[in-house]
Amino acid sequence: MEQPPKSVAITGASGYVGARLLRKLEDEEDISKLVAIDTLPPTVPIRNMAAYRMSVIKPIDDALSRHNVSTVV
Repeated sequence: MEQPPKSVAITGASGYVGARLLRKLEDEEDISKLVAIDTLPPTVPIRNMAAYRMSVIKPIDDALSRHNVSTVV
């Protein structure tokens, strides 16, 4: 049984590891949306990405629910 496409949120998306992970996940067929969360703007252009400049210290529920996120990294 095929599973529906996922939305994945990446915290620290503007850092070295976060940016590399975004690039890696961009080509995954089972991921429909990447949600980048960081206090700085994204450092790489990624298709199907929603970027949020915020700290994870503050509630991020709105960003996660708006994109129906199933996974947070």
